[in-house]
Amino acid sequence: MTASRSVSAKVLAIVVPVCVAGAAAIVVATWLYVANGPSLGDVAAFVGLFVGYTLAERFPVPVEGIDSGGVTLGYVFAVSAILLLGWEAGVMIAATGPTLANLGRRPPIRIAYNGAMFGLSALAGGLGIQVVHGDSVGALLLRLTIASLLYNWVVNLTLISAVVAADSGRPFFRIAWENFKQTTAPLAFMVSAALTLVILWQRAPALSLALVGPL
Repeated sequence: MTASRSVSAKVLAIVVPVCVAGAAAIVVATWLYVANGPSLGDVAAFVGLFVGYTLAERFPVPVEGIDSGGVTLGYVFAVSAILLLGWEAGVMIAATGPTLANLGRRPPIRIAYNGAMFGLSALAGGLGIQVVHGDSVGALLLRLTIASLLYNWVVNLTLISAVVAADSGRPFFRIAWENFKQTTAPLAFMVSAALTLVILWQRAPALSLALVGPL
């Protein structure tokens, strides 16, 4: 999806429904988040994770073998928001962070699609962990695993590969496999970072500043 040529009907057939679904998810998530009456501490946590996501999206990390300009660490903050604050906050942060960071830097259709895609990824991850109960270490690890799989390798990978395949004419499964191989190593780091952030935040939010250097 580039600004230099018109968008094909095949691309629009993917982009439009994803954007509509993403917009609906954002509206519902925002309404429920506000209706639940978050505490002042939760709002402060929301703002901190939102700022972290936006900055991570604005300054991607160069990774050898990836030609898209690098990998953003936004996943770390989105999944941390899901685990710490609930799926509603995760959807809001995942959808609006990259949208704000890329205004004026990318074509509007790409900004809208990415925002919707990340919002839907967070929705899937957030709803998926609802089946896990308890506060044990095992429960936390299971929630993180489920959220990671649904966020990255089910929704995110599928939607990215689908729109690239429609835009380029290349086979979907080949693109999905290439994306999977390219993102496996960065994702392993980001899962570890998300786990560390959640644990530090649960112990004392100020301790999460220890991740500023590594990130």
